[in-house]
Amino acid sequence: MIDAKLAIRVVRKALKTRCKTFSIRMARGTAYGWIDIWGSGTDGVFFESHHFTDEEKKVLEEFGISYGGNCALISPDDRDYWVKKLARLVPEAGALLIGEVLGKPFGGTLWDTTSGFS
Repeated sequence: MIDAKLAIRVVRKALKTRCKTFSIRMARGTAYGWIDIWGSGTDGVFFESHHFTDEEKKVLEEFGISYGGNCALISPDDRDYWVKKLARLVPEAGALLIGEVLGKPFGGTLWDTTSGFS
């Protein structure tokens, strides 16, 4: 199982590479390990409603992440699946994951296995 702190870094890198306005946080307390993804939009009624903008919805749909009106969740049980999927789809996230596994920065992509290894 991928460490929770590494998982959120990879998810954050992947999503924010495509749309900088997401708010991505690790849940705390008894929900620790869940990854919460919030939108940046407001509905004008509640100050912090965090609705997803059209751009944010498009990115979530592109990756296949299900969302509700104002948040998307990645459970601890699904975390490995999403980290691996996002690492394959977004080269910057893949480089972060490989770099952490190897213990040093990785300059290539998941498909270029000659870069970054020395």
